[in-house]
Amino acid sequence: MAQVVNLQTAAKPVDLTPAMVIGNWQAKCAEPVLIVNPLATLHQRAALAWVTASDTLNILEASQFAHGNDPGNDRAILCVAIERMHQLERMLRDIGDRTAAQEGGAA
Repeated sequence: MAQVVNLQTAAKPVDLTPAMVIGNWQAKCAEPVLIVNPLATLHQRAALAWVTASDTLNILEASQFAHGNDPGNDRAILCVAIERMHQLERMLRDIGDRTAAQEGGAA
């Protein structure tokens, strides 16, 4: 039987503070402003990553739809980024399904 590893005890906060908070707002941040809860399970972290990828994909697709026929836009870059986000979203969904099964939850 596989050994169960408790990832929560050794988890360090993941700093998700947007660069603009420090750059544009010139904030003096000794500590991160936005973090992932250190007690979040691996499945919860995978779910957060999937939602972030999914939201980003929606933004990119909306941008492509809104500006797709504009000759001055960066359509090629959007197409590549959208494809990569589709790949990331699928991969994270799979990771989420697998971690849910391992942790006894439902994906």
